[in-house]
Amino acid sequence: MNQHPLNVMIIGCGLIGKKRALAVLKNGDRIVALVDKNLANALSIKHTLPKQDPSIFCGVDYYGLLKDWKETIDVVIVATPHNVLSQIVSDALGFGKYVLVEKPAGRSYKDVDFLLALHKGEFVRVGYNMRFHPATILAKDFIASSCIFNCS
Repeated sequence: MNQHPLNVMIIGCGLIGKKRALAVLKNGDRIVALVDKNLANALSIKHTLPKQDPSIFCGVDYYGLLKDWKETIDVVIVATPHNVLSQIVSDALGFGKYVLVEKPAGRSYKDVDFLLALHKGEFVRVGYNMRFHPATILAKDFIASSCIFNCS
């Protein structure tokens, strides 16, 4: 069990948001808020978690929650559709939160460059869970063998 559990807010309560919620609990941290533009999605995750915690807040206004709970929330996980990722990440970083954002971190490299310029030195990571997938490793090994470029 984590001796110093983090208070985590998850924004985006679809399939990936649920997977992240389960991982947060497995790590011994606390989910303090589940936020989705569709409240039913947040409530669904709350009611299907293995550790039922009635204190988990479910809502639709991530910005208001970041503002009102700025002293409570340590980490924000952003698992929303691509068109809103960079704005939410920027807002969370603006409140001084650590952020894990699902890939891609923006719709274009310009979105990501903007985030990097605006929030230089702040802690944000992009989640990419396929790095160790067998097909990814096979492709990496195949490219590294250079057979793809010189197969004479």
